[in-house]
Amino acid sequence: MSTKINETRNRGFVSEFEGLRGILALWVVVGHMMSGLSESHALPSASLWNTVPVQVFIILSGFVIFSLLDREQPSYRTFLIHRAFRLFPAYLLALAISVFMLPFAREVLLTSPVAPMTAARIALIDSATSNLSEHLAAHLLLIQGLIPDSLLANSAYTLVGQAWSVSVEWQFYVLAPAVYLLMGAPKRLLKLPALCALIMLMISLNSSMGGGYIGQYLSLFAVGIATAYLSKYSEKSKILSVLPPLLALPFMQEYTAALLIWAASSYCALPPEKNSMQGVLSAVLNSTAASYLGKISYSIYVNHMIFVFLTLAIINTLSMSSTSTVVLAIAASTVLTVVFSHVTYSYIERPMMRVGKYLTRTKSNLATA
Repeated sequence: MSTKINETRNRGFVSEFEGLRGILALWVVVGHMMSGLSESHALPSASLWNTVPVQVFIILSGFVIFSLLDREQPSYRTFLIHRAFRLFPAYLLALAISVFMLPFAREVLLTSPVAPMTAARIALIDSATSNLSEHLAAHLLLIQGLIPDSLLANSAYTLVGQAWSVSVEWQFYVLAPAVYLLMGAPKRLLKLPALCALIMLMISLNSSMGGGYIGQYLSLFAVGIATAYLSKYSEKSKILSVLPPLLALPFMQEYTAALLIWAASSYCALPPEKNSMQGVLSAVLNSTAASYLGKISYSIYVNHMIFVFLTLAIINTLSMSSTSTVVLAIAASTVLTVVFSHVTYSYIERPMMRVGKYLTRTKSNLATA
């Protein structure tokens, strides 16, 4: 069994992390749905701590991308083309639908019972429509997180609010190969000053940038990157893979929940031989439902606000108890998002990823295909 697991992971796939993606994606859907319901005023956190799953996504991205770079060492062109065809196709469809829905979404919010996020979402829609061409241009290029509020207010969150983190991902993809090169073994000590200078430059811009800027999340990416490097030695010690999040806890207390989730996930996913506790956690993340949701998790993430607004519109036409409203809202938004995301994954995401890989095939590969 362990041999098969090692062969799979040598190809870069950790099945537990696929399941983790699926669970995190559903968490985001439920959190954003709840923050649009008046019933969530009674909750300690109206968004169900919705920042936590996104923080784990960022850590996971650091792990996955640096594992890929270390394993395949693709050219910069190949890497960026693959990543672009991974991110943009499904995202651009969600962007087009979201822009078309702006007047509808605003009307739904105005006619719904006031919820914790109602005023903020209306303000974002108004900000978007007042400078629509500028916001659209930024979103089309996925650079909305790089534009300071002083130049374009709320640019990271206007048209596809949840895509601020997709912009952060795109920024990371652009920079990751350079960072990997600077961290590489050949002449590492000579390259270290350049790496430190790059990090300090990025951090120095934090005060003037918004929440969609990569510099705000360098510590989370670093935890994932450190886990990727230490995971190569997980056969020697089961504790190595959880050291990065545990050592980061005293210095990153605002990310405590995300770090603990990552520590638990790494603990059960990375060691090839598992004890009983690791086996239980692994079984949950490897379940059929979690794995399926993980496969379509990116589509779930970029599409779900479309169905949050549609669900709010449906609920506004009904007269139900608070409990029934919450149950229906979560069920409807989740089911609609999952069904639509299955379609976009099958007919947009997966085919376009194949196109990206085809475009970067060498002539020798094409000749033998």
